[in-house]
Amino acid sequence: MRTFVSMLALSAALALQPALAQTPEEMQANMDASIAAARAEAVHPGDEALTCDQLSAEIAAVSQDPNYQAQMAAMGATAQGQMEQMQNARSRMQGQMVGNIGMGIISSFVPGAGYAQMLAQRAQAAQMQEQAQANQAQMAGMMGNMEASMPYIMRNEHLYELGQAKQCEFTQQPAMQQPEH
Repeated sequence: MRTFVSMLALSAALALQPALAQTPEEMQANMDASIAAARAEAVHPGDEALTCDQLSAEIAAVSQDPNYQAQMAAMGATAQGQMEQMQNARSRMQGQMVGNIGMGIISSFVPGAGYAQMLAQRAQAAQMQEQAQANQAQMAGMMGNMEASMPYIMRNEHLYELGQAKQCEFTQQPAMQQPEH
């Protein structure tokens, strides 16, 4: 049984090693560079002279920009899809685990059944590899959307900070309160 679990763990480890286009460190460095560039571009000449109403209107305009809205919608759709994939994968894993345990028991009594189990594990490993690569592609797309959203996010952050410095009313509003149960 320990050999079976070890083989399954090894198969999973190999399957989850997709050929990454970027390392996590490279992805973080790209995001940091994107944030720094967006922060530098967020400051426009004359921002300090804007009134509270103008700051509020500018924040609303940036937030309603169709490109920004599209990027945020794409990120939300990707996140939702990943949640659904995780739930589906969890259900499949539970079913496969029961099947693998059954095959492990059978292979200890039936000669040659271990070969069938090994083939099933290889198929599972290939499926896991495919899923890991698809997940990597989704994450790259999500990171691209996040990087593209940075100019909007940093611009709004800069405007909000100016509003705080001027003690504008829109910065004094309490955070949305949770409904009472």
